[in-house]
Amino acid sequence: MATATGRLVRHPTGRVVLVVLGVLGLLCALAPVLAPGGPEAGSLSETLRRPDARHWLGTDELGRDVLARLLWGGRVSLSVALLVTLVAPAVGTAYGLVAAAAPSWAGELSMRAVDGLLGVPRLPLYLVLLTLIGPGYWSVVVIMAAFEWPAFARLAYIAALGALREPYVEAARAQGADAPRVLHAHVWPGVAGPLLVAAAVGVRARVVAETSLSYLGFGIVPPTPSWGNMLASAQSRIWDYPALAIYPGVAILLVSVAATLLGDALRDALDPTTAISRARDSERNARADRADRLAA
Repeated sequence: MATATGRLVRHPTGRVVLVVLGVLGLLCALAPVLAPGGPEAGSLSETLRRPDARHWLGTDELGRDVLARLLWGGRVSLSVALLVTLVAPAVGTAYGLVAAAAPSWAGELSMRAVDGLLGVPRLPLYLVLLTLIGPGYWSVVVIMAAFEWPAFARLAYIAALGALREPYVEAARAQGADAPRVLHAHVWPGVAGPLLVAAAVGVRARVVAETSLSYLGFGIVPPTPSWGNMLASAQSRIWDYPALAIYPGVAILLVSVAATLLGDALRDALDPTTAISRARDSERNARADRADRLAA
């Protein structure tokens, strides 16, 4: 894992993405220091001000500092995605590994339940459940985590089944290794890579899901800011003051693109042969393009 971390840091895209996400996360984490007045402090005498020395990104329709709300809203949106990313893969991986190690009939039965959950459209389900239990920070975290884990369970199950058929696993069993030891020592190292990549790439979907729910009024409820409800409140003034929607929209886009690129870089770091194969394909395509131009 240390070697993979080094390759990720040396990876050109990975290095840039880590810096971008690190700076953005640090700014949001330091929101109490950078914006000590909080996201709700404002004055009706300072509504819809343009950016100036006091309000770097201006103020909104209630005179609240947009930069403060953007940072505090980032704390909410990113922490929701982070908590779901920590909980859902852990639950799904444990479920998938146990199902893979169980007798074949039990594993298949367990996966049928997972397939059923995967077949349910997520966003309509979230809307129904949040309508029943009420919107809020922890409601969003719990509901998203409860229905994100099946994808990781399916991935862990498939990867573990392949690892369990390897000769070294059969040898470990022949030497008396029990199921927990086989899963921990021999199966988990081969499963961890794809799961880490899936977790990193999935951050984009979780950020988008949270902001969509908050935008629709089913997620984070004002006056607590999130990037989603900032977009919703800016909708009525989108033509007069488009910056109110541009700032949270750019933040969502930045995190989404960065998470996707981080997943690609992490995949290359965990499996260097993928990067080598990509480089060879690019070189081959470049040679073909040059040959076509010369022929023309």
